[in-house]
Amino acid sequence: MSPATQLAAERFGFVSEAVWAVETVAAATQLGVLGQLDSGWVTASDLAATHGMSHHQGRLLLKSLAGLGLAKTEEGTRFTAAVPGLSTLTRHLLPDGGLLDVLRGIPPRTVADTAAGSASLYPEMVRFLASGFREAASVAADLLVRPGLRVLDLGAGAAPWSVAIVQRDETIPVVAVDLPEVIPVTRAVVEEAGLGHRFQYQAGDFFEIDLGEERYDLVIAGGICHLFGEDTNRRLLGKVSRALAPGGILAIIEPLPNDRFDGPRSVLLYALNLTTRTATGSVYPFSTYVTWLQASGLQGVSRADLSVSPHVTLITAHKPQARGTT
Repeated sequence: MSPATQLAAERFGFVSEAVWAVETVAAATQLGVLGQLDSGWVTASDLAATHGMSHHQGRLLLKSLAGLGLAKTEEGTRFTAAVPGLSTLTRHLLPDGGLLDVLRGIPPRTVADTAAGSASLYPEMVRFLASGFREAASVAADLLVRPGLRVLDLGAGAAPWSVAIVQRDETIPVVAVDLPEVIPVTRAVVEEAGLGHRFQYQAGDFFEIDLGEERYDLVIAGGICHLFGEDTNRRLLGKVSRALAPGGILAIIEPLPNDRFDGPRSVLLYALNLTTRTATGSVYPFSTYVTWLQASGLQGVSRADLSVSPHVTLITAHKPQARGTT
């Protein structure tokens, strides 16, 4: 097989797998299997008895859901939901015609780059998103933790990034900022992790609330910038820069396309998906972040790729030390 033929076969294989993944989730949703997984442990025999499928089909369905990261298993025979509220997430996982509408010039139904849109979308989603970032957050924490940090977690959601940091050093205090509709989820996740004594919460739109001046040694902006257009991001990063203490670090976590904007594939697909839920959001290459951060007065911009699945990168930059200090 020639390299070109092999590449075509791999890409066709990916498309085939993606189609079958959607088909699997859709079938599990329509049958109510995801609701069963939400309620407790399920076996192939349970599915056979409830839905009339064969034991073999039930086993394959459960193992496929586990392979997609939606279910977790005990000894390969009993399965349950991988994250709480799995059955409520399927409206965000399955095609609903939103992309087709957008490509026909119809505005997105929900715009996550507004406070109202985020308030309707993210309370259900943030736990699921955090579960997907757990390993990447662990890598990021190893790179970011240092003694004496005061941390601001901007748009914290289920706080995967700041929780991972405090798990390494429980002397670190965190202020978690998110919308009033999301903060109860943030608080619940932090309490479940046994870290409530290190977190404070600030409910509100981070464009509107006072972040203070030179208050934090580390500001985390995880999964925020892709929701907004360039002018909005410049304004946000300027505000964040003012909140950093001299020598403080801004940590941005985002999926990054290359400068040619022709890869990675998962990032391009994600960018297309963003058009269905934001008015101006996009993914931006590292070079764009360098320009924004330098314009905000930050220095030493660098990157560290955290994970390829999901494809996320940590971008860091620091605020210059005050004159006369070393």
